[in-house]
Amino acid sequence: DNPAILWVREEWLWSSLQANSILDCASFLVADRGGGGKLNSARQAGGTMWSGKSFALEWGATGDVSRREFLTDEIIRHGGSVVSDLRPTTTLVLEHGADIRRPGRGPCVSTLWVEACVSKSTVLDPGDVPLLFRPQHWRIQALPSDTAFVVCISTYEGSERVAYEALVQRLGATLSPNLTRTTTHLVCPKPEGDKFKTAARFGIKT
Repeated sequence: DNPAILWVREEWLWSSLQANSILDCASFLVADRGGGGKLNSARQAGGTMWSGKSFALEWGATGDVSRREFLTDEIIRHGGSVVSDLRPTTTLVLEHGADIRRPGRGPCVSTLWVEACVSKSTVLDPGDVPLLFRPQHWRIQALPSDTAFVVCISTYEGSERVAYEALVQRLGATLSPNLTRTTTHLVCPKPEGDKFKTAARFGIKT
């Protein structure tokens, strides 16, 4: 192996495309390439995390067709199937703000939940962050493309952190693992801690 080559998870490419910017790959490095260059076991398991599960994607009139195709491909790539008929066991996937009445009695999740699961290659509990992982009546609007938004998330852990990371990327902002002078916004649960104090000193919005 060439030590000069950095091996990163494919989520780095996906996240960079979502953010329309080349992200720092430090948090996407493959820790273990054992077994002849194969990805680590956690990433391999991601290929079957939705094995036997069916999903129905319902899009509103203003839905992004390319995103629907992307989500369909990711669901299938991770072992699931996308169907047109809604059964009690089928998971309905809706956009935030989609003007669609939810039919049936099966589970219902947001497109943001699908993206978050894909980014971490694990099935997250939609109930952990219902405002983001379950569809709401309000729509998620992308930030202005002519302004750079660099967001650092602090203190949040687990599903909450994954949810906010997915939201930042959906908004079109750049997700930064570190708080630097180029950071424009810090997201934290309380106005306290070292990063909050540093953000205040640098004039970074929190």
